[in-house]
Amino acid sequence: MPVCAWPGLRRRTGEKARRAAAVAPPLRRGALAVAAGRVALGLTALAWPTVPARPWVGAAANDLAVRVFGRALGARDLALGLGALAALQRPAGDPRSASAWVAAGALSDALDVAATARSWRELPGKGRWLVAGTAGGAALIGVAEALAARRTPRGAAGQINKTQLGPGQLHEQHPLLNNVSVDTQDRHPPCRGRASR
Repeated sequence: MPVCAWPGLRRRTGEKARRAAAVAPPLRRGALAVAAGRVALGLTALAWPTVPARPWVGAAANDLAVRVFGRALGARDLALGLGALAALQRPAGDPRSASAWVAAGALSDALDVAATARSWRELPGKGRWLVAGTAGGAALIGVAEALAARRTPRGAAGQINKTQLGPGQLHEQHPLLNNVSVDTQDRHPPCRGRASR
């Protein structure tokens, strides 16, 4: 009887898809929450730049230069947040688009943490911890979701919500993984030339 590697491949593929499906929904919800918070922060900074700047830089938030930079950062956060929300909620398309938007937001958050650390001693005590904690947490969520989305096969979003993982085995999927078929039972050629021992 021929020895074939396809069953093992089927098992590995199914296990990988199950792990991605189990981990991805909480990460996606976290990424959506971060993106929505980014939009809210961006709108606030555009309208009232001293509100988000005061906890970060203290009394200097009233300076004209800080208000200008605050509005600029607000515009950045608004654009990144809207882009990530649109990409994460898109029912079809390339999940790597969502990965790129979420990764860009994570990078901006990581740079905010770096800027805070660089001026740590000059910043208000509670404010620096608040900024470092929130921006650091958002960066970690963003990196995790971006990596999870990048593991999703290209074009793996669509209209159905179940994936064929193996013979008679269906598994609910993460919205970014919709329309993926991992049914290898009849698609691969039979193994030839290897005899069982």
